[in-house]
Amino acid sequence: PKLTIDLQAKTERHGSDYGGWNLLKDSLSHNSIVYSAGIGTDISFDQSIIQKYNCNVFAFDPTPEVAEWLKNHKLPISFYFEPMGIGAIDETVRFFLPENPQHISHSAKPANANQKSIELPVCRLLTIMKQKEHSHIDLLKMDIEGFEYAVIEDLLLQKLNIRQLLVEFHHGMYGYSNNDTISAIDKLRTGGYKLFKISDSGREYSFHYGEIFKK
Repeated sequence: PKLTIDLQAKTERHGSDYGGWNLLKDSLSHNSIVYSAGIGTDISFDQSIIQKYNCNVFAFDPTPEVAEWLKNHKLPISFYFEPMGIGAIDETVRFFLPENPQHISHSAKPANANQKSIELPVCRLLTIMKQKEHSHIDLLKMDIEGFEYAVIEDLLLQKLNIRQLLVEFHHGMYGYSNNDTISAIDKLRTGGYKLFKISDSGREYSFHYGEIFKK
């Protein structure tokens, strides 16, 4: 998608080349609430956030292999994992397994008619926030394999207080087009979000709600 950023801001990158993301420089603190949706087997972003800010990171991924992978790794005390996905409705959803057995990401839509699937739970952000008694989210990162389009509509509809939003869009995959991503970003902009960073790959987008705050 041919898009330009809305504001110039100093940023910092957290995580590996593969799993890293850009956020506003020095924008979090030890009191910050971070949601990390779709972690796969790369939690370098989450670890880096915790290392710098010593804040709580709540991670979500419904993929059974992810839960197994985490069991074999020493996790930071401030890293809280729940084996469920983020969706626009609280329900059990059919996820389609990756075509390549070496990959781990399960998707919202199949790549072909013969793709195997598994049923896994997803929850709305509103439901999770109520359960955890969170009135806001300081940073929400989403790499959720096509579910992001519906989730964005839901979080805007519910007017959730999310101060930074990092999203990987899956245009060109799972039946989604460039126009789907452009439409989602237009809705975010209408809802008060400003785009401040686009990754070199053209898939990861970083947004801030409202004006840049002063520390």
